[in-house]
Amino acid sequence: CSLKNLKTLNLFSNKLKSIEKCAFKGLDNLVELYLHNNKLIFVENQQPFFCLNKLEKLCLNQNLFKYLPNDLFTGLENLI
Repeated sequence: CSLKNLKTLNLFSNKLKSIEKCAFKGLDNLVELYLHNNKLIFVENQQPFFCLNKLEKLCLNQNLFKYLPNDLFTGLENLI
């Protein structure tokens, strides 16, 4: 099963604590990613969204961030 044509991914309210680097690799056409209301904390040098070149909407509110690394949004030129 290929998810290459997936446009929207809802992972909100899943108690996620972390996301691996390039966890979304292969989701080349993803436009919307909802990760709000989780328990996410990002560590320096992780770029979990690096592979999402078409991403326009990214919801990260209601998480446990203490800081966001400078390179977290690298490559996300289409974010609105």
